[in-house]
Amino acid sequence: MAIRQFTTVLLLAVVTLLTGCTLDVEITTPESITQHEPFGYSAEVTRGDTDGLTYSWSLNGVVISNLAESQALVSTPGVHTLSVTVINEKDQEGEATVELNVLPAEVLNSEFDFTIRTADLTGLAIADVAITVNGTETQTDATGTALLEDIPLNAVMVVTAAKDGYLDQSYRYEFSGSPESAAVVLTMTEQAAAVTFNNEAPATVNTEELSTSVSLPAGAFVDADGNPVTGDIDLAMTPIDIRQIGAAFPGGGQALTENGEVVALVTTGMIDFEFTQNGEPLQLAQGATATIQMDLVSNIGADGRILTEGDTIEMWWFDPATGLWVEEGEGSVIASASSMTGLALQAEVTHFTTWNWDYYKEEDRASFVLNCTREGQLLAVDESCFVRVVGGTLNRSFTVDNGGVTAINLPPGVTFDVYADLIHTGSQIFRGTTSFTTVPGSVSVTVDLLPYPTDTGSVSCFITDGASTAQVTCTGTATGDTGTYEVFSTDPGTLIGQFEYVSGELVTVAANIQGFGATQTVDTSLLAGPLNIQLTASVGLGSISCSATLDGADLEYFPCAGRITDDLAGEYVFTESDFSGTPLSGIFAYNDMASVLTVQVVNALNGSSIDIYDYDGNQYVYVNGTPDEVILDLNVDTADIDMVYDISSSDIYSISCVDTLGQPVDNCYVSIYGQFENRIFDGVLGEDQPLAPSWFADSLMFADDTEAQNSFGWASSFDENDPQGGRYYSIDYQVDVISKTVVFVMEGENLNCPPNDDGIVLCICPPGEECDIPVVN
Repeated sequence: MAIRQFTTVLLLAVVTLLTGCTLDVEITTPESITQHEPFGYSAEVTRGDTDGLTYSWSLNGVVISNLAESQALVSTPGVHTLSVTVINEKDQEGEATVELNVLPAEVLNSEFDFTIRTADLTGLAIADVAITVNGTETQTDATGTALLEDIPLNAVMVVTAAKDGYLDQSYRYEFSGSPESAAVVLTMTEQAAAVTFNNEAPATVNTEELSTSVSLPAGAFVDADGNPVTGDIDLAMTPIDIRQIGAAFPGGGQALTENGEVVALVTTGMIDFEFTQNGEPLQLAQGATATIQMDLVSNIGADGRILTEGDTIEMWWFDPATGLWVEEGEGSVIASASSMTGLALQAEVTHFTTWNWDYYKEEDRASFVLNCTREGQLLAVDESCFVRVVGGTLNRSFTVDNGGVTAINLPPGVTFDVYADLIHTGSQIFRGTTSFTTVPGSVSVTVDLLPYPTDTGSVSCFITDGASTAQVTCTGTATGDTGTYEVFSTDPGTLIGQFEYVSGELVTVAANIQGFGATQTVDTSLLAGPLNIQLTASVGLGSISCSATLDGADLEYFPCAGRITDDLAGEYVFTESDFSGTPLSGIFAYNDMASVLTVQVVNALNGSSIDIYDYDGNQYVYVNGTPDEVILDLNVDTADIDMVYDISSSDIYSISCVDTLGQPVDNCYVSIYGQFENRIFDGVLGEDQPLAPSWFADSLMFADDTEAQNSFGWASSFDENDPQGGRYYSIDYQVDVISKTVVFVMEGENLNCPPNDDGIVLCICPPGEECDIPVVN
């Protein structure tokens, strides 16, 4: 017998279904629910034992929660079925069901044209993708394009893309005003191949990628009708590397919290699970739990949060029907010997989907309002721009119409680079870039799109040993079959490089990744989204840390650099850009067939340096000075190096530049060499040394007093705006082994340069002079 109760004061509709089971259950939902708007729901046991209750909620037959109360939203209007099953610790059961009458959202334009393009991570078009837009269905053609004409436009349009072999993708696009049309690009990720296991006994399924695993109890699964499943089960378990996901991040990282707030997430790791038997989907039985785990690839969040063992992180599962991640439970950070960071992510889950260890800023939030213009003018109503925003580990994509878009719940103090392309019906390329830094509160950002003769591709480089993967710097070339030739180098901060190409040509991208080569060729006529090349070198992976203590104080970790040679005549390098994490450590690649590695470690403490040149696709490496050398026998040793320097302040020489009157000379560039012409110091005083602890600025160490007394060097300073001529050079080099000082005495040269029209003296090397700087001893 069904009983419907109404609580008019609270505007709640309560439905109870007495099923004849031991427990009586009531569902509580709002009286009115509108399409795309979050609503709360809850269940209460009104009769029966309430100890040890477990819940299993489903919406239209799809599991959505295992909590007593939660939040949801529905992307299509009409009647929807919400059900719950409740079981107590005595296995006594109760069920309840309610029909939700979801009201349609306001229609902004009843004759809206929507173009949807689907692409893989490279940007290549994906054909035959099933597309759903607010309940309207279609499919992409051979170019990865689907067009829906004359459909109703709501303020929120949820676009879902699904195809066998790919993870489901869904985005929640927000519109303002009443545009006539829009075009968006959905980027999809390939699904991992399925493996088979038997569920009649407890099982743990592993994959090498990111050391991902799931541990399952025996007899844990049921089919769509709730019947127990026995025998073999197929599992497609896809770990998602947050460093590589880019625009394929499901839903763009938008999420629905337990409080019903839509926020943006800071991700730390995610895994997609699909369990099937004979092609039919399976789910965990109610009351069963599974443990999932994967490597933590970065222990520093985009907001600067440092993750350590024992930390808890909110868990979220992806709902393709709404394009949102839904908060449910917590995971934790644990120690892991296999992880490059020494840490892994772990959680217990009660149902399977794509799970995500994420968090969001509850306080001190930042946001930005993003707009695109074309040649300084607002976009037309039938135009939009596809924007990628990259900052730290945050990588988000937006489709922006002439009303702009607002991104909320971001960490303050993060600098973002913005890359935007115009989406329109013409053939002319319009592109723009800008950058901004988030602050507490909101910041407005406008990127202006200008005509571009060529298109722009991006490249990221990785090294992997099959179990662990690291993103690293690289250099290389992009060559088109129409004659274009570009040289690129990845940015040391974002680890992304860019190159130009002509749309429609065949582009070959070749990179040098720490001494290893990788190449990919792309037919750009097949692109449906931005060209994004990801090159990976399969290698052996080693780790290195450099740290120092001053007079016995606490260790300080700092980046170093080096060259690796092996017994197979291979040569590889690592630089300061390959260091990350807390404590700071670096990753280096080597030939996994090698038996012996010789590693030369370069840093300011040993007075050595490294120069790396790329010419015509070849890499040339020069090590200056006397680096520390470590020999690893890989038959015995692991490829892990821990360089610790115990430094006494009495061994450190300070460096300074003064004029003939003893006054400091600013902007002084100094080079100092040992008695065997080995370079010990090279740089501008006052600037941080990149390969040294913070307390080693403007300092050096000699091997002994003899080397100090036999050293030599030169220094120069030049300020073209100095009315006195601005050029100084060293005339004396003084080393005091008692006070541990190196002093360059500088002489200024008044070149009698005439002032310009503004009265500013701009001095350059006079005609006929070479302006050589003397070397002094």
